[in-house]
Amino acid sequence: DGFGRTGGHLGYEQALQLNPRFVEAANNQANVYKSCGEWRRARGEDPSADYDKALAGYAKAIELNGGLWQVHANRGNLFSNLGRDREAVASYKAALRICPGQPQVTQLLQQARARLEPGTGAPAGGSGVAPTLAAAFAERLARWWEDSKEGCTYMFDNVRFETRR
Repeated sequence: DGFGRTGGHLGYEQALQLNPRFVEAANNQANVYKSCGEWRRARGEDPSADYDKALAGYAKAIELNGGLWQVHANRGNLFSNLGRDREAVASYKAALRICPGQPQVTQLLQQARARLEPGTGAPAGGSGVAPTLAAAFAERLARWWEDSKEGCTYMFDNVRFETRR
């Protein structure tokens, strides 16, 4: 089908080299690093380098254009995953200042606040996601990782993304 085989797909790093102010590329690149960290964590590996790159990417995206609520929400999700709920709350509030009433961010804000202040809604110390669902997701993510020959480095070392059948 030619998808990714002709070199027509630019990676986020290359996109940012072509246009350093391309905020969506910075946000998406940070999302990829965040996902890579989640995959590594699901496999029992150290995700900290990926998470650090994701946080730096979100900071860059906010520096380029702080008016995209999605960037603040994505950063809040990473902070929440890291157990840094105070920073998650601040990021979710920033997202809601830009896009008031956004339902998903509103729910995520409530969950982060509940972890900080037990008795306000979601179970303390948890995301509100059932433990069995979280375990099933982690297991599926680990299986996907094992099936992927190149893993996360493929996304950054090569410009092309290829479909696998």
